[in-house]
Amino acid sequence: MALRSTKALCQERFTHSGHRQAPRAVARRTAHKSTSRGHACCKAWDGDEAFAGWQNALDGWAMADHPQQQHVEQQPLQKRKKQQPDPVDALRRVLEVVSSGQLDPLLEFCPDEVIDKLLALRKETGSTEQVHFEDIVRASSDGEGTPFLDTYSLRNLVMAAPRSVQLLSAMHISPEKYLQRCAIVAPSGEECVLTFSAALQEVQECQYRGPPLLSKKWMLQGVTGECNSDELPSHPSPSFPPEAVVEAQLAALRCASCCCHRQQQPGSVAYST
Repeated sequence: MALRSTKALCQERFTHSGHRQAPRAVARRTAHKSTSRGHACCKAWDGDEAFAGWQNALDGWAMADHPQQQHVEQQPLQKRKKQQPDPVDALRRVLEVVSSGQLDPLLEFCPDEVIDKLLALRKETGSTEQVHFEDIVRASSDGEGTPFLDTYSLRNLVMAAPRSVQLLSAMHISPEKYLQRCAIVAPSGEECVLTFSAALQEVQECQYRGPPLLSKKWMLQGVTGECNSDELPSHPSPSFPPEAVVEAQLAALRCASCCCHRQQQPGSVAYST
């Protein structure tokens, strides 16, 4: 009996079994690769083994025709993305440094314009000493540097580490701006609310035997404080910030001045007596 071609055999097998016929291009490859195998090729196409062998052949030839597709399919489905900096982690690191009592690591989170302005002032005076965080605080307090710490933050972060910190709220006001409000209790008993402002900036990172790399990092733009209550103090307490106490005293003086002014007006009881 004459040996039928592989193309005719495949079409007959898959037509009777209900499967879709093989493409012509693939059938030509099958006939070309299998004519030298004789009857051994015919024995391979029986039942389920025929369908499985045909599927494997299709997969192999498709990969051979498209090597780039094979390389892509071997890669993970999700490419590893570069981890984006997180402002929450940056501010958590700031509070950890403050709690440790070592303030110089805070220079890592100071804005470039603050350090550059301090270096420019030192260059004018001819000083070449190393910059410390206390120098930035001193220059900011004297009005020479860029103020990014107010009296609340100086007392409760720089002069003494806070006794407790509680997160009140956090918000992204823009993709590169972040605000975080925390309730602070100082060792002296003072209670206040500090607002941390952070900004995403490009910084240079040194690498071994290579030029500096540009990367983005969350930098501390400023820390401002306020009283934890809208009402002015009415009695002495160590929990009231000094700013709130002074404001309450000024309000009392204004109230007393108004009372005295009303009493001195013509027609009043105090004026007539």
